[in-house]
Amino acid sequence: MLYTTYQTKMRFLIVNSLRTHFIAKRYREIIDWQRFFVAVNQMGDQCNSRKDRFDKADMFEQAIDMYSGGKLEWVDEIGRDNRDIEQEIDIECKSQSYNMFTKRGKPCKTSTYKIKNSLGKQKTITIENPADFYMFTQENASGIISYNEMMPYLEVVGDGIIAKIPHEKITYIITPDEVSEIIIDAIPNAHLNYKNRKRQMQREFLMAIPKSD
Repeated sequence: MLYTTYQTKMRFLIVNSLRTHFIAKRYREIIDWQRFFVAVNQMGDQCNSRKDRFDKADMFEQAIDMYSGGKLEWVDEIGRDNRDIEQEIDIECKSQSYNMFTKRGKPCKTSTYKIKNSLGKQKTITIENPADFYMFTQENASGIISYNEMMPYLEVVGDGIIAKIPHEKITYIITPDEVSEIIIDAIPNAHLNYKNRKRQMQREFLMAIPKSD
């Protein structure tokens, strides 16, 4: 049976969508999301400065690794953060406060994420060697989209590429109404200060260097 270009495209989109739903269901089951959201809320705004944002990203990406029992290994490579060993797919993680659902749990019309940073003027929406899937997280929700599904929503900005994705085009792994209330004061060690602990570690490292003669 021969397919028209339109039919071939539609078959591709359907297969791709089914794959995304399968992945979303898998990640819903293998990741301890309640634990992840406790970590996100406990971190709060401690690392929101430009200097500390890379730390925050590293923490959340490692949390995905740890809270999936190592099934989504943290690889920290260019254009991909975690690797699903069993499914042989790479994932880029993006976290932004209440960017898919509002604080009241209402869907946002669109979700905007910076997908690529460039050192100079960005001219095309081409992303060399993109991740297979892009996972989005906020304080109480997570969603996923394949690169192919995301392509129509990519836009060039001055220093990179953003994706402005309509709410219904993201496949949601878990939504706010499925997450138990997080009461920070009730969590053991809830008020650990990450930045203070980091400085302490840095000073311990420096003090471990022997004095010169």
